[in-house]
Amino acid sequence: MSEVVVSSAEWAARITACWRTSVEAILEVGRLLAAAKKELPHGEFGKMIESELPFTDRTARMLMTIASDPRLTNRKHVSVCRRHGERSMN
Repeated sequence: MSEVVVSSAEWAARITACWRTSVEAILEVGRLLAAAKKELPHGEFGKMIESELPFTDRTARMLMTIASDPRLTNRKHVSVCRRHGERSMN
């Protein structure tokens, strides 16, 4: 059986695609959390985090803070963050 060899460029492309998806997902999770907090009756948001989500209240607060930061939500800035993040992974 022959072994499939994957080049560094192919690995880099796959990793970069995942990285970009992750950045977008983090922002979307933060936006969804903020919307849920606004829409749910008082006390329900905390209960939801505690019993139904795979992370803590602290993580939820950090995600909402990230999603509300205009430096990160501005599409022009997100592309800069991506490039910076891609470079800093070296």
